[in-house]
Amino acid sequence: MYNIEQNSRIMDPSILKEEGNQHFKNGNFDDALSCYTKALEISELKDADRAVILKNRSACHLKQQCYQSAADDASASLEIVPNDPKSLYRRCQAYEQLGNVEDAYRDAAALLKVDPKNSAIQPILKRLNPIIQDKVKEQNSTASKAVNNLVVLAREEAGAKFIVEQSGIEKLKGLLDSKDPEIVQAGIRVLACLSNKSKPRCLLIESEIGIPKICLLIGSPNEDVSTSAAHLLQNLITYITEIHLYQEKVKAYNEMRKQGDPCRYPQFEQDEEQKKFVNETFTLLIKMLQNSKVSAYGRDSAMELLMKNVTRKDGVQWTKHFLDTDDEIFESKVEAVKAISTLLQGPYDVGSVMLSFEGVTDIMFALAKSDVPYHQQVAVEAIVHSASKKDKCAGILSNAVPILKKLFKEAEDSIKVRALVGLCKLGSYGGSDASTKPMAEGSTLTLAKACRKFLTNPSKDIDLRRWATEGLAFLTLDADVKEELINDTDALKSLIDVAAKAEKNILYPAATVFVNLTNSFDKPDIMPEMIELAKFSKQHIPEEHKKDKPEAVKERVHKLAKNNVVSAMVTLSNTDSPNSREQLSRVYLALSTEEDLRGLIIQQGGGKSLLQLALDKNTDAGMIHAAQALAKLTITMNPQTAFPGQRVYEIVRPLLSLLHIDRTALQNFEALMALTNVASVSDSLRKRIISEKGIAKIEHYMFEEHEMLRRASTECLCNMIMNEEYRKRFLEENDLVKLWTLFCGESEDPLLVKAASGGLAMLTQEPKICQKVLDVKPWYEILLSLAVNENAEIQHRGCYIISNMIDAGKDVAEKVIEGQMLEVLMAVSILQEPEREKAKKCVSEALDKALSYGLIEPSQTAPKPS
Repeated sequence: MYNIEQNSRIMDPSILKEEGNQHFKNGNFDDALSCYTKALEISELKDADRAVILKNRSACHLKQQCYQSAADDASASLEIVPNDPKSLYRRCQAYEQLGNVEDAYRDAAALLKVDPKNSAIQPILKRLNPIIQDKVKEQNSTASKAVNNLVVLAREEAGAKFIVEQSGIEKLKGLLDSKDPEIVQAGIRVLACLSNKSKPRCLLIESEIGIPKICLLIGSPNEDVSTSAAHLLQNLITYITEIHLYQEKVKAYNEMRKQGDPCRYPQFEQDEEQKKFVNETFTLLIKMLQNSKVSAYGRDSAMELLMKNVTRKDGVQWTKHFLDTDDEIFESKVEAVKAISTLLQGPYDVGSVMLSFEGVTDIMFALAKSDVPYHQQVAVEAIVHSASKKDKCAGILSNAVPILKKLFKEAEDSIKVRALVGLCKLGSYGGSDASTKPMAEGSTLTLAKACRKFLTNPSKDIDLRRWATEGLAFLTLDADVKEELINDTDALKSLIDVAAKAEKNILYPAATVFVNLTNSFDKPDIMPEMIELAKFSKQHIPEEHKKDKPEAVKERVHKLAKNNVVSAMVTLSNTDSPNSREQLSRVYLALSTEEDLRGLIIQQGGGKSLLQLALDKNTDAGMIHAAQALAKLTITMNPQTAFPGQRVYEIVRPLLSLLHIDRTALQNFEALMALTNVASVSDSLRKRIISEKGIAKIEHYMFEEHEMLRRASTECLCNMIMNEEYRKRFLEENDLVKLWTLFCGESEDPLLVKAASGGLAMLTQEPKICQKVLDVKPWYEILLSLAVNENAEIQHRGCYIISNMIDAGKDVAEKVIEGQMLEVLMAVSILQEPEREKAKKCVSEALDKALSYGLIEPSQTAPKPS
């Protein structure tokens, strides 16, 4: 009977597994290993059970430090159950012990993906990550060095020939797909060296690599890769077109003309292959300008290549070829106008040069008169974009106005709204100057009404709303238009709604409308003397509209806020456009200027949004406006409530950026006030101010002649004194204690005295500081003035300082109670007003200490309460 039971136990894998588990728990790893191995030898074992037993045996091997066996068993288990967390973890441990860090790291990463909450893997990842990074750097460094050696070789003609003969260009093509930007850049640099001064090698690179691939590299988010690829393409343009030879001829022509020699201007000639290359290259560059996937560096590089090669008189003359198509090939002309429209939105100079070619505007106007809606749309957009600059606008739009008016009246809505924007541009010449009206009286309001109608179109067509918003961006410089828009609830809500959707093309015009409504644009300061001079010389004087007075602007700001403009701006602030971010910063500043709107800004997420605007991807002016808005919020609100968590630490840097000589006194003052509030919150925030090198900036304003700046600086530093590290500065060889003591005697500014005495009260708890106070010539008179001050708070702080100094030692105490001081202290000790109780308590402690030194008689101490 015993043998039968024993045999069934041996043949039952579940029993063997359980026995193995028990042996493992008891630390009997050999017995556990034996049980698991026997279980695995049973032929009827199911796959799921086999996987479990394999990973259990892997754990045994780990305990016995048999790491290869542990890895093998875990791998076998993973073949049955892929991505099993325990198997991954055990194989990861085994690989790490075997020194196979790459596979260990791969398993750790896979485990983290399938079991993100697994805390056991975190220490392994922490150990492996720097090792892996070092290995990757080492490998990349080796490859990068090898490619950089090729750069040196390619610079010499013999070396360049050798690389080409060894199929080097084909091999370099593979490097361009590397994930390491340094290797990609090095590969491009080799190609650039190969292409230099060699048309055959340039043609070979064009054939092997291809212009589309090079343009793709120009569009890289890595600035170095983009710049290097642009340099390579410029070499190909130069030597394939042989433009450098033509430019030499032009140079020789100019020299001959200077010498008075009659000669003809050289002609730039190209064969069909060269024309094909030029057309492909510059067509791709133009397409890059309107491709959202191209990086900002890529667009800049594309613009530079276009400007360098297209706008120059001795350039490749591609634009003429682009526009010189037969009349029957009408679609080519449409594409040409569309390309010019794109360029006018980016590298305006390139588009402007194209616009100046004979017949281009005629093509635009002909397309606009076409019966085909697509042709009308392309033409109207080109007309609108060509009017981006005031001087150009006058010349083009004056001829285009009849066409635009006709399309506005007769065309379908998508064309009508674009024509409307063109008319809006003409109507906005006067800006905010109420005395300049370029269009007939009432025309601007009529256009604005049409824009508002498109803005509230029943179908909510996003294209119509976008163009309507752009039209309003021009028209809302007019105060009457602002008032009508702000009072048109439906249009205003629609504008805010369309802005909240954050469509890329709506961002800037929507932000501009908000800027115009809040008058937060820069306004030139005109001296009264200059106005009088202008009147005398009969020059034009800009006038402010009565609806742009502060009261009217304030009302508009509140209406905007009431209609949830902050929520829209929070969404808009995700844009990467620095100019759009600056516009938003201006609006935030206008909103935060109204104290009663600051809570609303925080409630709707404006605090986080503003912080992003103040720190990143903004223009310099935009960052300053955002920082000032942050300061306004921080002055009147609890910083921890307004900027919860880590954000309260992040506001320190933008606030400190306002403490600069180039900022206005108001910006300086508001920054100091905000920092005062921040420094009152916690010592960790005070430490943050110190780590951001804020102390020197704040202390600078203690020496300002402006009393409000001097006072605000002192109040801020009074809170900073609570920090131990800052207090140590007062023990060093400097005049800080002297300055604070002297400020306590500034009788003309009681608020400054209050701040300075508060700081000195904390500082004099250190006996060495008390000694420094005695070195200040009028210290005695200053302490007397504090002790008898009418302001109860200042008196309390003064008595606290006196008490600290008496407590600092008998030598100091002896000097303090000399002369009048004892009489003053006795007088304070008998005051009856409740608000003087704190001062009386300090005096009582001071007199008791003086008594203990034997400096006064018992009868001279303060009377004790009954």
